[in-house]
Amino acid sequence: MLNGSTSNFSQRVVHQLLHTGTYDRHLQKFRLELHKNLVRTTALIEQVFPEGTRITRPKGGLVVWVALPGVLDTTKLQDAVFKQELAYAPGEIFSAGGGYHNYLRICYCHLWSPKIEKAIVKLGQIFTDKIPRQG
Repeated sequence: MLNGSTSNFSQRVVHQLLHTGTYDRHLQKFRLELHKNLVRTTALIEQVFPEGTRITRPKGGLVVWVALPGVLDTTKLQDAVFKQELAYAPGEIFSAGGGYHNYLRICYCHLWSPKIEKAIVKLGQIFTDKIPRQG
């Protein structure tokens, strides 16, 4: 079935992708890469984020939720993180009641690279440095 408002060429390309199995093969490879990224991301967070950090184990999607130790406020820490040219989504923006101050959301859908690895390590260091020292 063709649509008059979309180019015929685009419609034919999509038709070919869907009916030849090319798109299904692409999705299989993409899902495998996403799973690898999830494993890499969570393993690295476990290594470099402060003690007491908890991470979700999603069965799908493109993000992990990270709960930092309760003394850290991810909204208040954003300025320090932005200065390091890093970003995350603080948990508070996903809460109608203004909760989840110590949560953040990290996307793992990008191609894994040394730059991403360094960014996660740097985030972990920033968070660790902001925990008040005992004694």
